[in-house]
Amino acid sequence: MRMLTLKPYLSSIKIKISFFFIFFSSFSFSQKIVSGPLLGECTDSNAVFWLMTKNADSLTLGKLDVGVDCTIMPDTNMAMLFKKHKAYKLFFTHPNVSTVSFSIRLSKKKSEAYSYRIKARNNDFLFGSCAFIADGLAKGYRAWNTTKIYRSMQKEQVDKMIWMGDNIYLMPYYDLKNLKRIYNRYIGIRTNKDLSSFLSSGIKHYATWDDHDFGPNNCEGDYINAPLTTLAFKNFWVNPTGINNKDVSIVVKNKEVDFFLTDSRTNRSVLKGDYLGKQQLNDLKESLKNSSAIFKVIVSSSQVINPLIGHDSYREFPEEREDLLNFIQKEKINGVLFFSGDRHHSEIYVGKRENYRYDLYDLTCSPLSSPKHRLKFSKHLKNVGDRVENSLILKKNYGCGKIILLEGKKALEITFKNKKGCKINSFVFTQEMLGY
Repeated sequence: MRMLTLKPYLSSIKIKISFFFIFFSSFSFSQKIVSGPLLGECTDSNAVFWLMTKNADSLTLGKLDVGVDCTIMPDTNMAMLFKKHKAYKLFFTHPNVSTVSFSIRLSKKKSEAYSYRIKARNNDFLFGSCAFIADGLAKGYRAWNTTKIYRSMQKEQVDKMIWMGDNIYLMPYYDLKNLKRIYNRYIGIRTNKDLSSFLSSGIKHYATWDDHDFGPNNCEGDYINAPLTTLAFKNFWVNPTGINNKDVSIVVKNKEVDFFLTDSRTNRSVLKGDYLGKQQLNDLKESLKNSSAIFKVIVSSSQVINPLIGHDSYREFPEEREDLLNFIQKEKINGVLFFSGDRHHSEIYVGKRENYRYDLYDLTCSPLSSPKHRLKFSKHLKNVGDRVENSLILKKNYGCGKIILLEGKKALEITFKNKKGCKINSFVFTQEMLGY
């Protein structure tokens, strides 16, 4: 008798469980874009995007505007290594339009529409470094994530974002073991909700790297798996074509501000005294000479001006460093600023004009979402002789650059903001300060 009364109840539970699994299954295995589209380099005739899908066997585009064409390039490595995830680069050619609109079809029933402004809206930009996000084995290092900073960055009305290195932390002895694990780490990071929203917000993204993108901590160019990390970096970012194919250095031009993103890992050798290496250094010099921008930002993953050594600094390569700085002075390359990352705190150091034709500033901005540096008892906190007053920041932050007018002349205003998007401090660099 008791069993008879239980049967309807058990039957009801079975039906509910079945509905749950049907719903969960359809939700889990639906075709969707899980990261991107991420906007990269845009010119008067071209634009490139990157995106990643899940549970979609193919990707096609809907009808494009007149004169607009698109070539879809799948990431064959991801297709070979993973069943669920696929990644693509979309190369658009267009007749000098302001926006590119397109729809993406992942199945007969599913289509998503996008429209991106590709013309530069202004000269404003964001910059930062050290973007640790816990995923997979990395949660053993830090089990929780603090990625709200990317929500604040997404709200900024800027044209581009400059990633200055340690954009991903590949875990030694695990992620770096083979290409599949390297890719798997990238996939896990790119599907973080806050980061993914920022990457797909319509801001153009440009990136260089540092040791944790390239290999183990403080590694050099002879790292054995460098070809694998290089392949992954180039496939997950949509940087413009570099000056040469031997490194990941690029030049990003935008009216009053040019960015020279250097590669401090591919050719690095303390024994040989190479930080950038001869070819990259010569390419950088030539690009600086040919730049007509008022402000020329040299992005270096390691600090350039800080007098202290022993923390992955350009000063560990004295001959090459002096070669570059002397070139800037002798060739009268005005408007140079150094941007650097790596340090898990922010600060500005200045090389005084007693040694150079004009003051040389190095703006360090770090970290974005990595743990902050514990500097309480560090010599780096105490050494303030060449540090710009009130520039030291020991909490998560990002930098904003903006062209302003001062007495009829263009100047560059740099503002550091906290993870909530609130101003911490700001500094203005006039043309007179930078050799003009």
